[in-house]
Amino acid sequence: MSRDSERVASNLVCFILGAAVGAAVALLYAPQEGAETRKLIGDKAQDAREKAEAVAQTAKEKLAVVSEKVHELRRHAPSAEEVVIETAVEGDEDYAV
Repeated sequence: MSRDSERVASNLVCFILGAAVGAAVALLYAPQEGAETRKLIGDKAQDAREKAEAVAQTAKEKLAVVSEKVHELRRHAPSAEEVVIETAVEGDEDYAV
């Protein structure tokens, strides 16, 4: 991963954590009874957990597709040895094996 993408990922995580903390603080100071606030926080936490699981599942599925494509490309790509032999066979005497 490049430094720019690492920085973007880090900033995104910090933003999400800050938003979650801000939402929790806002709920704690809201004019509601404690039981209602706790239920609301629990519901929001459950929603966030479900969304995170959905995002993780989507990422896993996309990674599996990309991984399969990479493996398929590797199966069909010539090896370095084949490339050297092919170059030598094509008549390049400087690299003959």
